[in-house]
Amino acid sequence: MKIRLCLATTAAVLLMAAVSFPAQATLIPYTFSPDASMTFTEPSGSDVIHINGSFTLDTTTQKISPVSITLSCTGPDCPSPLHTTPASFSTALLSPDATTIQLPTSPSGDEAHIAFASSLANAGTIALATTASNGDSEINQTFASAVNGDAAAPTPASEPSSLALLAGVLGLFLLTRRSVRPRRPA
Repeated sequence: MKIRLCLATTAAVLLMAAVSFPAQATLIPYTFSPDASMTFTEPSGSDVIHINGSFTLDTTTQKISPVSITLSCTGPDCPSPLHTTPASFSTALLSPDATTIQLPTSPSGDEAHIAFASSLANAGTIALATTASNGDSEINQTFASAVNGDAAAPTPASEPSSLALLAGVLGLFLLTRRSVRPRRPA
């Protein structure tokens, strides 16, 4: 009887340990919303750069890969502020605070910085920030006057409640203990 109790308790502890410490996912895939865009009012009009595509953030290495982002321009000054439209990017760099991705110079000579309202390491839906910019270098940047849309990552599934799991293990322990308790003579 004591062996059964010991085995049941050991199994319950192992189950609780396995469920309490799930593996932490490090890859966060993001996809831009259909309305993701940056509006530039310089030099003379209202040019809109539409952002399409996706990227994956590795929170362990702080690197973004794979990247598949396309920028396309509509407006009177297009392709400016891009050199060509559409401009495709297959690499990206992440800022130290994980709030900006830099799309390095594409084959057409375009470069873009896309800023977010909060850290990409937080997963979920993150709005684009008004600091999004486009330019060939840090000196020649044009800042967006407005931004639209967001980048969304699937929200991770919530893990089971620790209290509910603990209550289940205690209940199992009490039931097992009750069934092995010797009866007192009457």
